[in-house]
Amino acid sequence: MAQNQNPKDKQPLLKVEGLKTHFFVDGSIVRAVDQVDLEIFRGKVLGLVGESGCGKTVTALSIMGLIDEPGKIISGDIIFDGISLLSLTEDELNQIRGGRISLIFQDPQARLNPVFTIGSQIAEIFQVHYGEPRQAAFDRSVKLLETVGIPDPLDRVHAYPHELSGGQAQRVMIAMALALEPELIIADEPTTALDVTIQAQILDLMREMRGEHSTAIILITHDMAVIAGMADCVAVMYAGQIIEQAEAEQLYKKPLHPYTQDLLASIPYGLDEGPLSSIPGSSPDPRNLPTGCRYAPRCESRVEYGLKICEAKAPSLQPFSPEHSIRCWLYESAPGHKPPLLKRL
Repeated sequence: MAQNQNPKDKQPLLKVEGLKTHFFVDGSIVRAVDQVDLEIFRGKVLGLVGESGCGKTVTALSIMGLIDEPGKIISGDIIFDGISLLSLTEDELNQIRGGRISLIFQDPQARLNPVFTIGSQIAEIFQVHYGEPRQAAFDRSVKLLETVGIPDPLDRVHAYPHELSGGQAQRVMIAMALALEPELIIADEPTTALDVTIQAQILDLMREMRGEHSTAIILITHDMAVIAGMADCVAVMYAGQIIEQAEAEQLYKKPLHPYTQDLLASIPYGLDEGPLSSIPGSSPDPRNLPTGCRYAPRCESRVEYGLKICEAKAPSLQPFSPEHSIRCWLYESAPGHKPPLLKRL
């Protein structure tokens, strides 16, 4: 007889609805995140991909409530396990942040306090959240370092951040994220600047976290190859917006958006593939975004199909099939515009 499913598993652990996070700088509005919708379920990995500056990190910081002036969340909602995080006080948010949701930053050396040992920084988490005595918290820190594969944890627990390699510092950040067994971990470029061996070890560690604790993971990266081996679902971000979202297998098998197609074409698959494909042009200035589709100035498909609407009107994120959404005039209808490629609903 089949086991009863936990009702919570049927609902998203995290749901981001219409999120807009803008920065107000020198009289200009930087639309870093502009109408973003996301959801992730327990035990699943959501890959959030796109070029540098597309809004991935600002999305993560928005979820964590870490947007400072001159930035501001101006609209939308962030719902975690049925709770609107935007409605919470700072004290209430602190109970969730670090406890139920953890963020692994992309630059661990910059995030670790240089004047305290690794052990003391991890132990502080247990002391603050659980009120544990200093020695008990320190002992748990040693066990955590062992869990994340730090060699000689009894010695390294006394090390300062500058005494760690890049891979070790990233493992320490993962240890701190794991400390309170969070339900959701947001990993922002966790393998950037690490050698291939260390990258593989850290990704394996994240798979273990997911398998053993049903931890949900938002994996933020520009590396489509990393996403291919980790994610259940992929959201592709461009110029502050989600432009395509689908199950990972479907996205890699049949990418729909021209930008996603260009991203996948730039992945090296072997030593004899010849020159890598590159995406023409550059991302738009978030202070001066195009009137229509934000990818239109770089889109060769727009030219191929002779689509004038792309430069005049912005498309919306529309379902192409039950598990696949896209923001593109190749598939969306409008008055006077018939899409050259049809949906499969």
